[in-house]
Amino acid sequence: FQVPGTITKLETKAHGSWRIQIDTQENMDSMSIEKLARLKDQLGWFTIVKREEDGEIKPDDLLDLPELSEYEDTKKTSSERLRNVLYVFYTKKGGKKENFEQWRLKWMEKKIDEVKADIPQD
Repeated sequence: FQVPGTITKLETKAHGSWRIQIDTQENMDSMSIEKLARLKDQLGWFTIVKREEDGEIKPDDLLDLPELSEYEDTKKTSSERLRNVLYVFYTKKGGKKENFEQWRLKWMEKKIDEVKADIPQD
């Protein structure tokens, strides 16, 4: 999949990764929009070629890419996923984001106590 675009924003993230914002050119055709939408939240490789004459990605631009399976650990851990879901739950219930960490720790302790109470006695 190829689409012309411009890198308009770069951000560093807390865990050392980067967020790259790319704005496409106007009037993307419906086929390109559909392809792009199917790629949302999918792990993939990005090849960015500075527009020279034709701007097309050539086979030589794609040499030596590692297999994606080597990078499966870049997905969120179960702990990260739980924290994110708890944050959404907490804020949708009206919680203030500056109090989230305190609420989360209290919630975790409650769940730990519930699990401990369900452990069969020998």
